[in-house]
Amino acid sequence: MSREEAIVEEAAARLGEHFDSVQILVSLPMDGGGTRCIKKGGGNWYARQGMAHEFINEDMAQEIAVKVNEGRPDDDTPFPG
Repeated sequence: MSREEAIVEEAAARLGEHFDSVQILVSLPMDGGGTRCIKKGGGNWYARQGMAHEFINEDMAQEIAVKVNEGRPDDDTPFPG
């Protein structure tokens, strides 16, 4: 186990002492380029799945809202017509 994996594992274990479910995702650069992902979870599997889906869906919705709003006037500027 790498030093980084041990850090994530310890953090998940400590958080798991206080919460019903924990899901941690981290990324770090790799030597020679690219990135590496470390993920660790514990506790209620269904809650972890739900939290992950909610995280992704909220992020997607926010990105879409930004794209839809691009080019529109500020809220205090009336639309033409």
